[in-house]
Amino acid sequence: MVVIRCGGGEGAGFFVSSRGHILTNFHVIRLNGPVRVFLSSGKEYTAGVISSTEQPDIALLKISETELPYLALEKSLISEEAVGKDVFALGNPLGLEFSIARGIISQIRNIDNVSYVQTDTKINPGNSGGPLIDIQGNVVGMNTFKIRGASGLNFAISSDRLFTWLAKYSENPSTVRRSDPGQIPTERRRTSTEGRRVIIVPVPVPMR
Repeated sequence: MVVIRCGGGEGAGFFVSSRGHILTNFHVIRLNGPVRVFLSSGKEYTAGVISSTEQPDIALLKISETELPYLALEKSLISEEAVGKDVFALGNPLGLEFSIARGIISQIRNIDNVSYVQTDTKINPGNSGGPLIDIQGNVVGMNTFKIRGASGLNFAISSDRLFTWLAKYSENPSTVRRSDPGQIPTERRRTSTEGRRVIIVPVPVPMR
């Protein structure tokens, strides 16, 4: 995994190829400004945004480095049989870099046509974009949001959805709803480059 800093905020991400491709949440890089990536080795890079969408909340970044270790992302890894299994959330909770927390898969849910892994693994601001892995080290999801005011209701975009998105949007531009400039007058919106197109994307909240 990696630590990602952008626009004064911090989040997480993880390599999905040896060629420097990183998956994270879009809301981690939502503000304009350089996207800085930090490795556990202490190395720092400025990442380019290959593709990003607000719904689902996913972004694909790339750094200029190769022969990197990465996490395998597979389709059809999540099923009802996974409920109750141990999982681990890797991330940067409240700035405590490269932390790991343990929990279980509570359920697999479809929310707004996106498949999520519900987990009781502790998630805090800074965990967004980090991987949720099983005991074998397989990615089962990407930590994305929690229910405010509740305990143990945390959600990760499922590996199935990540796999499908990556296969589509790592090659092609996506369609993103344009935001109303009057809605958020105090924050600058990131313009994400997707293929040959530049699309203005709305700014979601960091943690829901």
